Amino acid sequence: QYVKWMGNLVRGDLGESLYPGRSITNEMGRRLPVSLELGLIGLGSAALLAIPMGAIAALMQDRWPDYVLRVYAVGSNSVPGFWIAILIITFGSIWFRWAPPLTFAYLTQDPIKHVKIMLLPALLIGLTPSGGLLRIMRTQMLEVLRQDYIRTARAKGLTERAIVTRHAMRNSLIPVVTIIGLSLPGIIAGTALFESIFVLPGMGQYLVQSVGRLDYPVIQGTNLIFAVLIVAANLMVDVSYTFLDPRIRYR
Repeated sequence: QYVKWMGNLVRGDLGESLYPGRSITNEMGRRLPVSLELGLIGLGSAALLAIPMGAIAALMQDRWPDYVLRVYAVGSNSVPGFWIAILIITFGSIWFRWAPPLTFAYLTQDPIKHVKIMLLPALLIGLTPSGGLLRIMRTQMLEVLRQDYIRTARAKGLTERAIVTRHAMRNSLIPVVTIIGLSLPGIIAGTALFESIFVLPGMGQYLVQSVGRLDYPVIQGTNLIFAVLIVAANLMVDVSYTFLDPRIRYR
């Protein structure tokens, strides 16, 4: 039985769900793009927000922008994004008679409706990791700005903008990129709450439903997909090092 299951796995056949007997591969093909889109947009928005803010906080250390950004970082880590989502839906419906669409539409079916239902949960997913990324970026920038080669660059007469963008930022991004790459599988796995709140047919919701039904084939299949995502994320992180640090080369 194990050999047969492995043979089916090599062919891309994950078997059938115990409830309601549908093909797991087909379900994954329908749900995985939704979770990937949520995770990528959420993590991308977190990175685009946190990286420049972390750099600004480091360059203006112990001044009011630094304090404001540090308060934001602590607050975003302390307040769960799904709780904010519940508040937005609750008070949006009470005060503004607004609610997110209850029926999901794929991008190929209705692009406008798809963007309307996906944008808010994706941004909220990126809220919590943005605080951690901001703090890491600030710490790394402060450390890099104190290095000898930064003082040498200033002594050579380079502008502050060139020093920050061409030298400090690139070296500071290496640990940040590591955190971003390793966070993606976890964020995709943690989209279940947002998918339930906004009625999205993603992997997280599928896994939670399968655990409640003791649907072991689905649980095995989703865990396999998450394992593949972790390996792929590690590979992409390793490859990205060569673009950030010219001293790193793979032969």
